[in-house]
Amino acid sequence: MRKILLSTLLIFFVNCVFADKLPISQPVELSDSTTIQRPKTCFLLSLDTIILPGINLGYGWLIYDSTCTSEEIVTLHFNTIGDATALGIYLQKTKFRNVERTGWFSFWRLGLDYSKNHVLYITADPGGASFPSKNRQTIFPLISAGLGYSWKIGKNSYFRVTGDIGIKMLFASLSFSFVF
Repeated sequence: MRKILLSTLLIFFVNCVFADKLPISQPVELSDSTTIQRPKTCFLLSLDTIILPGINLGYGWLIYDSTCTSEEIVTLHFNTIGDATALGIYLQKTKFRNVERTGWFSFWRLGLDYSKNHVLYITADPGGASFPSKNRQTIFPLISAGLGYSWKIGKNSYFRVTGDIGIKMLFASLSFSFVF
């Protein structure tokens, strides 16, 4: 009886080894539903205020690190007031010190602006001073850096206030943005 029992157990364990089903504890694999799902892209809608009002529309990519997050957003903008107009494109690189993309952040912008300004020329005329005017069109570089603050207002949406300063058609700007 003992020989039959030992033979049966030996056959069972040999079968389990070859079938890779040995009743020994194996590591448990977690399903994909337990991993954190983070967005990989974002959209930007921004309103420029104070100096030269305008609108910005952008599409970007999110880059996650273990302790911080970066956004790279390509943005088209249109600003106008009176006879001054600016149309351009720029890349904005935003760096957050946290993964949640909230709180204080810094950013830089690099791009080009096409501007059309109404310039007033003062010339001396024998009959008196005249004030001819002319529309001046230029392509101007856009290089700036700034700071902002981000509030989370939804699952993947944020309200931001930003200010920047640099080499661009306007020296500085203040913007209110929605990123989703």
